[in-house]
Amino acid sequence: MPGSRIKAGPAPDGVRLEVPVAPGVTLRGVTVRRPDARLAVLYFGGNGEIVGPDAGIVRLARSHPFDVYAVNYRGFGPSDGEASLDAVIGDGVAIFDAVAARPELAGKPLLVYGFSLGSWPALMVAGAREVAGIVLQSPPDAAAEGVPHLTSLLPWYLRRIARLAPAPEVAARDDQPVLLAPRVRAPLLVLHGDADLSVPMTCGRKVFAAAGSQDKEFVTVPGGGHIDLWEVGGEALHGRLAGFLDRITRRGRA
Repeated sequence: MPGSRIKAGPAPDGVRLEVPVAPGVTLRGVTVRRPDARLAVLYFGGNGEIVGPDAGIVRLARSHPFDVYAVNYRGFGPSDGEASLDAVIGDGVAIFDAVAARPELAGKPLLVYGFSLGSWPALMVAGAREVAGIVLQSPPDAAAEGVPHLTSLLPWYLRRIARLAPAPEVAARDDQPVLLAPRVRAPLLVLHGDADLSVPMTCGRKVFAAAGSQDKEFVTVPGGGHIDLWEVGGEALHGRLAGFLDRITRRGRA
């Protein structure tokens, strides 16, 4: 989608995060730190999501003791560059390396969290780097399944700019989520709603089944859709996440 951008204002001072990923290309987003944080989360957002101070992952951190690090993909919000699926997937490891090298993270477990499209870079990172854990929320198993659902349910005025690549090219990729999953060895938590019309739960189950993690858990949210998972799941879902994070924290201290 050359020339198209989804605009948002820059992050407020004090929570700005900037990650250079290529000459002349800097990705911008937010970092939110809690004084009681026991671990850190590198977040990869969904298609068209603008990551800012009130992003869903930031709101989630208000209920759980973790720090958040998140940048917008190329061409989204205040980030430089042009949006493409190649950039979404390819920048993931560079983003992780930059965040992991930050001095405040020394000795603190760092896990990756991918929502929907963000499952791609999260899986890529978890297969290429040592991460404390990985959370996937509503992950597609392959572009042929996930991308058409994601774009068809967008408002008409966003469909053109949210198209990430021509369908045949996307479907032929050899780095589909279900093919990246076997490389993952870190503890895995997959969250998916059984009423998700954007990415059907069967997609998430395929990714879960393919994952190489020995410690893995799949959580079905009855009645949960694609963007209302935490509202529908409520305290029960928060409890499942809290249990997973507790296990990660204990492993980090062992």
